Amino acid sequence: MKEKLRPLPLREGAGGGAETRCKSDRVAPPFLTFPLERGRDGGTATREKAGPGASLLAAIGLLMLLGAAVPTQSHAGETVSINGLVGDPSRGETIYHKCQGCHSIDRNRTGPMHKGLFGRQAGTVPGFDYSKAMKNSGIVWNEQTLDTFLADPRGTVPGTKMTYAGIKDPQDRADLIAYLKEATKE
Repeated sequence: MKEKLRPLPLREGAGGGAETRCKSDRVAPPFLTFPLERGRDGGTATREKAGPGASLLAAIGLLMLLGAAVPTQSHAGETVSINGLVGDPSRGETIYHKCQGCHSIDRNRTGPMHKGLFGRQAGTVPGFDYSKAMKNSGIVWNEQTLDTFLADPRGTVPGTKMTYAGIKDPQDRADLIAYLKEATKE
């Protein structure tokens, strides 16, 4: 047998939209209920219980929680993992804003450009005046060498011109490196 539902009166909400009064007199937004049928006065009757909108919200919440445990993939479909931490390129892009005081992806500034960073030997960007220490470091940039350098630039390459103290948080470094891996491809 079908459950008989009684229509609930609709009232105009503060924002101008219709709101549904629930049994407890709390107001539920329209997306948490669903229409059953048109009333005689042209209004729409709704269920007292939350409808599929609530189920959808619960499903989205569950997916968001599960998403926190799933490795983040770059747009190229490649997961960037540094020392067991999975990098989030979108978070890394936000972190990169701090780097933009000196660096750019596609042009030299106070610091060298980052375009083509991965696989490049340190101290070799044409047109940039590197310190002797960086030119002679022997570093080839990859996830691990960037992680080490970004944690402590002056400790990794004593004599570098880079005066930035480094990024202490390993997750921030992983996120930044994930972003750089995508953004610096030639």
